Amino acid sequence: SVAKEVRYEAPRLAVVSTVTGRLAEGEDLRSADYWVTQVRQPVRYADAVTTLYDQGARTVVEIGPGGVLTALTRTVLADRDDVTVQALQRSDRPEPSALADGIGTLHARGVPVDWEAFFAGTGARRVPLPTYAFRHQRYWADALAAGRRDAGGFGLDNTEHPLIGAALFPGDRDEALFTARLSSRTDRLLAAHTVAGETVVPGTVLAELAVRAGDETGCTTLDELVVDAPLVLPREGALHLQVRVGEPDTAGRRALTVHARPEAADASWTRHAHGVLGDAPLVPPADTEPAPWPPAGAEPFAATDGTEPPDMGHELYERFAAAGVHYGPAYRGLTRMWRRAGELFAEVALASDTDPRAETFGLHPALLEAALQPLYAAGLPGLPATVTRWRGLRLHAVGADTLRVHLAPSPAADDTYAVRLTDPAGQVVAEADAVTVGPVRAETLRAARTRHRDALHHVEWIARPLPAASLDWLTLGSATHPDVPAVTAAVAGGQAGAVRLDLTTPEGGTAGDAVRDTVGRALSWARQWLAEETLAGTPLVVVTRGAVAVTGDEDVDDPAAAAAWGLLRSAQSETPGRIVLVDTDGEPGPDALSAVVASGEPQAAIRGTASADIPPGDLHP
Repeated sequence: SVAKEVRYEAPRLAVVSTVTGRLAEGEDLRSADYWVTQVRQPVRYADAVTTLYDQGARTVVEIGPGGVLTALTRTVLADRDDVTVQALQRSDRPEPSALADGIGTLHARGVPVDWEAFFAGTGARRVPLPTYAFRHQRYWADALAAGRRDAGGFGLDNTEHPLIGAALFPGDRDEALFTARLSSRTDRLLAAHTVAGETVVPGTVLAELAVRAGDETGCTTLDELVVDAPLVLPREGALHLQVRVGEPDTAGRRALTVHARPEAADASWTRHAHGVLGDAPLVPPADTEPAPWPPAGAEPFAATDGTEPPDMGHELYERFAAAGVHYGPAYRGLTRMWRRAGELFAEVALASDTDPRAETFGLHPALLEAALQPLYAAGLPGLPATVTRWRGLRLHAVGADTLRVHLAPSPAADDTYAVRLTDPAGQVVAEADAVTVGPVRAETLRAARTRHRDALHHVEWIARPLPAASLDWLTLGSATHPDVPAVTAAVAGGQAGAVRLDLTTPEGGTAGDAVRDTVGRALSWARQWLAEETLAGTPLVVVTRGAVAVTGDEDVDDPAAAAAWGLLRSAQSETPGRIVLVDTDGEPGPDALSAVVASGEPQAAIRGTASADIPPGDLHP
């Protein structure tokens, strides 16, 4: 047999005195003098806690009712990062939850806990853990990656382009169709460019897509690309994009179109750009000695209002933002700029963290956009502006991250420039025979975002003259007629020819609460009104403010009232003539509302004035 010596060292129990701040020894705690001193002398709590730490205590647990000493202990040991201080009770929390939280925290920090004793009598049991170790690692896919599936699995071709999802080459004709899904929520490159509050896909993205489509179909140049309509991303959801390349003509040129539509299946397609791709041989520029940089005679840029040259890293982009164009960090690549007569020169660089997919672009759209920003800056304060047409765009090199820019005005047309982009060594990266700059209008952007889901059928508000009329009015919900029974009695007595109800949205609270409150009140009033047969010949005119958008440059300012309009439209279809909806931008007088009732229109909008009486010609039924 083999004998083994087993030694067990029991935990050492020590008591620290708050009278001396040291370990209590001998008969200290048993003498009456000690306890008298304890009452009379200051409590040396900080010294006692420091002594505990010096004796090797690294876990301090307070079992008292308030947790006050826990805070004091953390203050005393603030410069020690190897101590666990935990309270098991809190004055502001129930005892069971505070105890469970405290013990759980101690366990998580490596303090042994007798769980059998803790769970005794509760029926708790052990369960097996998963077969892998827990790590701080994400296992879910990014939204962008989830939205792009392997095109090959659907019988399509992959282009390996960051923005193009798939390519389709029909078997019976020499054409190509490239598809994409664009969303500001999944692609930060697209989300980083807003104009007048709308997320707008830069024209440089369209140019990059067109050039890539040309590469895939054997075309070497973008002979022309005309932007027909701004490509505005929806605030929710995404856009489906199609870049179509037609069959070559006798000269080898191919027609190109760019269409998009909202992600909803019943939405209509809108053409946003059209152009022509060419297959002329791409002749590299002749090697020449690098020209001096910056060119002789070029002066540092100053705004047209005569102010000092702005700091390209901040001030210029602040001016852009003040004019309505916000560039995120990815597009803030313009670093230096000069002017010589009508020519513009600049240096641009791609931010290192712009996009992990930067190398897969031909010419990164953010870098190309920065190269064109001198055209916009030269027009300050005439922003916003954008490129509306490209001609003769040729890409000689790919993967550039720093460019020198030369923009030369065209003698044949205003707001048109030739573009030459070179690397720091003077080698040509890209050229364009002409780019044309045009203004951006806020109403055009809003119209693009709120395009109708079906282009053939949509609501259109038309101004029309209305007959003059004057009715006797009561106001439902007023002090004199607070409810439907009071109005019913007044109408039965011949006191009114029409009744007005102002449907206002309460201030404060969440948007969801506002919708529930406003729609709920509209439903309650409508039910009470339609239940009274006495009121069958008296219209209820419901007045809202900002519930509908009459023109393309208007926004719906009161979404809750807009929801109530939807509800009340259904009530109108079930009981024609009983309810009239009127939306205003001011305070309509009784004659204006009387004119709407006399017209027989179930829905109308009053715009253009805040006066009490509005001429019939300004009514929009």
